[in-house]
Amino acid sequence: MFEPVIWNPCAAVKRSGYCHKQIMQSATVKYYVNVDGGRLWRMQVRLWRSVGSLQYFTSNQWSFDMSNVVNLLSRMCAEDRQVV
Repeated sequence: MFEPVIWNPCAAVKRSGYCHKQIMQSATVKYYVNVDGGRLWRMQVRLWRSVGSLQYFTSNQWSFDMSNVVNLLSRMCAEDRQVV
């Protein structure tokens, strides 16, 4: 069913598709930067900074002390608790 794998001592150098893809991506970015006067690039930098600022808050686990909220709810009358 499956053909056995045969080791071939002759190594052939082949062009990687990754290199071509990277060149095309950089050419595309360069084109858009030149077309709109760098506006797209500035917007990307702003987005990157925003993500960097929020990363600390979104990647850490936070625990809050709820004792004051529980204390406040226990002191409220039944009518006020229904609103909450």
